[in-house]
Amino acid sequence: MEISRVRATGLMLRNCSVPFLLASAAAIVKTATGHDAPVSVIAAILFAAAAFSVLRSGKRLQNWANVKTLQICYWIPEVDALLRDDSAPPK
Repeated sequence: MEISRVRATGLMLRNCSVPFLLASAAAIVKTATGHDAPVSVIAAILFAAAAFSVLRSGKRLQNWANVKTLQICYWIPEVDALLRDDSAPPK
């Protein structure tokens, strides 16, 4: 359950990066066409930083889920014997 939760959280964070990038692009367009240029510039910078931050956090959580999976597989007794029995051709 913990691995599934971490994977889902990492995927959610990665998927949040696209809206942040689109918001950053919209703020850049607003800077070129709007009246509130300083606010739009600050918003564009913050949205771009948020996009890269959630991408990095998503990758970190994906790595944690992979490491946790490997740790669990290492500590399960007789997991190698189970895998060898399943991969053997039927007699």
